[in-house]
Amino acid sequence: MNDTPEEVSRIYTKIILSKTYQERFRMGLDMTDTGWKLMASGIKMNKPGISDKEVNIEILKRLRLYDNNLSWLDYLTLW
Repeated sequence: MNDTPEEVSRIYTKIILSKTYQERFRMGLDMTDTGWKLMASGIKMNKPGISDKEVNIEILKRLRLYDNNLSWLDYLTLW
């Protein structure tokens, strides 16, 4: 579903492309960090008392479910 008007989408794209590669890379890292924190918060809400290590393992499990490029995680003895 895309409910963004085409004109707004064009303006947004123009703004993003006007940034340097470094700025866009930093934006990507910030979004990844925010996503990780959101997943960690959700896990902690559902599993009170879980350790930070266990939270990170749960996040990796979730990421692996949706990304076959992370199949190398299967070889780790984390879970």
